[in-house]
Amino acid sequence: MPRKSRSASQISEEEKIRRRREQKKLSIRRVRARMTQTDLEERRRKDRERYQKKKEQGLLKTIADFTPREQRQIRKQWREKGKKRREKQRQHDALHNFIETNTPPSTSTLSRASGGSYISQRNRYLLRDENIYLKKKICELESKLAKYRMRCFREIQSAHFGGSKPQISLHTSVYYSTHSEPPNNFLQSTSFCTVSENLRHDPVLICVHLKALIAKIKELSPYLKHLHILSDGPSTQYRNKSMFNLVATYLSKEFGVDTITWHFSERGHGKGAPDGVGGCIKRLCDIHVARGNDISNLEGLMSCLFANCKGIEVYRINELLIPDVEEILNKSVIRPFKGTRDIHQLTWSYIEPRVIHVRRLSCQICATHVKCPHYGLGIIDVNYKPMDNYKLPSEPEGLNTPDTPEAPNTPEEPLNTPENSTVSMSPGFSDRLTPEVTTDAIQQNVRPTKRLRPRLDLLEDSDSSLEVFPKRKRFSVAMWQDSDDDSIF
Repeated sequence: MPRKSRSASQISEEEKIRRRREQKKLSIRRVRARMTQTDLEERRRKDRERYQKKKEQGLLKTIADFTPREQRQIRKQWREKGKKRREKQRQHDALHNFIETNTPPSTSTLSRASGGSYISQRNRYLLRDENIYLKKKICELESKLAKYRMRCFREIQSAHFGGSKPQISLHTSVYYSTHSEPPNNFLQSTSFCTVSENLRHDPVLICVHLKALIAKIKELSPYLKHLHILSDGPSTQYRNKSMFNLVATYLSKEFGVDTITWHFSERGHGKGAPDGVGGCIKRLCDIHVARGNDISNLEGLMSCLFANCKGIEVYRINELLIPDVEEILNKSVIRPFKGTRDIHQLTWSYIEPRVIHVRRLSCQICATHVKCPHYGLGIIDVNYKPMDNYKLPSEPEGLNTPDTPEAPNTPEEPLNTPENSTVSMSPGFSDRLTPEVTTDAIQQNVRPTKRLRPRLDLLEDSDSSLEVFPKRKRFSVAMWQDSDDDSIF
């Protein structure tokens, strides 16, 4: 079938340029092929004269006339062209050898033995080429596998959790301090990271992590009196009754400050500076592993950070302090505060070392040991102890019988008779809650009427016990003390 020719309009411009260039080269080769040796020498002489004339005019430059950077680029091009030329020659030789090897002889006079040796030799060459191809594919797969391993360290956080993968706990923080008076009071920031093989994130381990930083903080600020802490507010780590207790009983003594103010950020308000410290450490470890190194334990992580992370001070916690902090927490008893999720600031002061003030928002006007009229939620008493068991009277209607004196109208003179015994109160109640009423009707699973429900209030007496008395006039008990001290901010 004859070949269909394409018209000139169907050929693209690039194809036309390529054809003209090949035609020009072919015509030059034909002219040179017809030239004699004398004509060729004459042509070469003219070319040399033309080259020297251009060189004298400065139109041509040698490698020495270029700048060092241009020389490096030119030599790089030479190396690339030489590499391509050698690769092309290698392919040409391989093709020539393959043709010679696989082309049968033109005569049919081969014997059976010579034909068998030829076939075996051809098979050996085929196996060799196949092995070379397979080795090349294996190298490519290994390269892809190495890239996948490097990408694996950039996976989401949940991809790294598992029983067979050792884990290390990081606690990052940034300390801001100043040593001058305005206007030269520039802030100085110091980044910290404490590491541990213990994966607990409860208040006990948080205090142990902070304990490792106290020596450095005191070195940076030897006259530190007022400490402000800003963190997020997870209920399992920072914002809970155990952490409130340890702030007053442990951290205040370890830091040796006069006041501690802890600010809890609102949820969903983005990342902070400590999160940037943690991200920097993780990226450094990823780069260290991607370069062919290994981090298999805590010692390997510490050595990697000491060598590559100069701007972050890394400390290893002393896990022997964990039982001591747990013992302090077990000896102290504190009730949960109703409204803990609403707390965004707690304050402690050496003036009232066993009282913590909590606030709905951070207040920069009120002192740490006074009631905040702006955002105050109440106080937390660290010295709280469970009450003894008390019982309610079996006949609530007997409160106003002739045998029982009538309750006064004012709360300053509460009725305190043997018949009006106090009710048992669980330490799980908030400071702002009153105890539940236990009556015979409740014990018998019968809903009492409003007439049977006495109104009770709690007062503190001298021996730290709580008494219950009937109430006719409602009043409030202040859980704080006013003060005229100046603001500490």
